[in-house]
Amino acid sequence: MSVANVTVQTSFYWPGQPGGDFLAGYTAPLIQFIETRITGLTPNPIVLTNYFSQMYRPEHHNFGEEFIFEPRLEPGLPPSVLNELNAANIQLLYVRWLGGANAVFSLLGLDDKFRALQ
Repeated sequence: MSVANVTVQTSFYWPGQPGGDFLAGYTAPLIQFIETRITGLTPNPIVLTNYFSQMYRPEHHNFGEEFIFEPRLEPGLPPSVLNELNAANIQLLYVRWLGGANAVFSLLGLDDKFRALQ
């Protein structure tokens, strides 16, 4: 997913698809994140692997998804990346994936204000 020179590459596990009558109304939940790599927010890439720094919500039948990536909750985040986030007024990144190449990115600043990336 990319918007305005910011790219998010995330990988995670979904459970296996159920069979039978459940398949028609199935929305897969996230089992576990593997890793998220964010480039373009700061000069250095941000890599998240921690449970608390990556959040997920599936939309109906997984036709869309919402993510929140909060680097400050990542243990071992290099101080240089934290300084870069502070300088850029970034608390977290919100991504709503709408299917295909369509995604909406928003940033929550340290000032508690959202701003869209376009």
